Amino acid sequence: MCGQTLLIEGLRELNNRYVLGDQTLITAATAILGPTCTIHDPTEDARRIATVCPLPKQPELQISHVLGDILAVDYLVLNAIATTLLAGKEHDTSAKRLVMDFALSALAGITAPLLLALIG
Repeated sequence: MCGQTLLIEGLRELNNRYVLGDQTLITAATAILGPTCTIHDPTEDARRIATVCPLPKQPELQISHVLGDILAVDYLVLNAIATTLLAGKEHDTSAKRLVMDFALSALAGITAPLLLALIG
């Protein structure tokens, strides 16, 4: 195989890993949030999913002005994290910091690859 073919194969493999990883994150988030909170394209922005699957009403989660800059998969994971912490009455200062850090990394576009590296 020539170098270009190897590069293309490597990129395909990497893309397949992220697609499979995104689907795993979507499935996990949907299991927490319910069937209305699912997406088909993890690379779309969060505006559509936010209309049917709103974030909990917490001050640090008022991010409607940046939904166009967050991937839908990151939004679902953020929503699942916040919902789980609130349901478990674990929304202390550390939990708020975790949610805010995740939201910032979602804006930077690094959350899905980071999560995949951690779980996979």
